[in-house]
Amino acid sequence: MKRLTSNDPQDNFLTAMNYVFAKDGWAHIRHDGEHEDVPLTDWAKAQCIKRGCDKFPGETAEEIDETVGDCLMDGEGCPVALAYKEIREET
Repeated sequence: MKRLTSNDPQDNFLTAMNYVFAKDGWAHIRHDGEHEDVPLTDWAKAQCIKRGCDKFPGETAEEIDETVGDCLMDGEGCPVALAYKEIREET
């Protein structure tokens, strides 16, 4: 597996990658401020709900992944979708 961490991150993206790891084919966040080992799909869903998104992201990881991906493809400029997809692609 490709190493995602950097000993000397030079930008925000590399810093973010130090907090993410791949597990069971999905990206996970090491800690979200409240919990450890949080699936990135759960984090994205929580962020969408917190921000009052009108597109409910679904229940399963696959549904959340598809809905967040659709938001990105629709060109809505959603910061959650941008962060999610960038990190998801790297893991």
